[in-house]
Amino acid sequence: MTYSYRKGNRSNEQFAKEIKERTSLERRAAESLVQNFFPQCSLEDHGCDNSGKVLYKGATQDADFILRKEDGEAILLEMKVSKAPCVTLKEDLISTFTGYKDRKDVWVDWCVNFGSPKETHYVMSPAASMDLFCKHGSYAAHKGFDGKPGWRLFQDRIEAQREKYPMERFSV
Repeated sequence: MTYSYRKGNRSNEQFAKEIKERTSLERRAAESLVQNFFPQCSLEDHGCDNSGKVLYKGATQDADFILRKEDGEAILLEMKVSKAPCVTLKEDLISTFTGYKDRKDVWVDWCVNFGSPKETHYVMSPAASMDLFCKHGSYAAHKGFDGKPGWRLFQDRIEAQREKYPMERFSV
């Protein structure tokens, strides 16, 4: 994925600021998940970079972290974090999720209300995530994506679908 596509219409400074903030938010949410619900596991960096620096080349959409179990088993962990009671999925991430969809060693953590007393993590497979978003999310060009298309899904809709989609729910 090219730098210019990722940056979109944002200034270099704004893009760098948002990358740093988003990376920090995802790391803190992943650490919260591990500390509160998987203390026997360790968290390792994965993907192209988790430092918050802007990558001008080599950016990928690989999962953000590895959740390593005590027995050494590795789970790829893709973080999607929001401080609001909703989560979003960019359309261009669908191809990444499609590549992961049949893998049992990949989890997606949809974390809503991060950093508040209502912080909730919904952990599910990429296949369940794609299906849930495409069938129950609202599709539009979102300001937070620099106008790029994607889905937005509110927490009440996730809750309403918990029986239908295999997922784990963790509240801090």
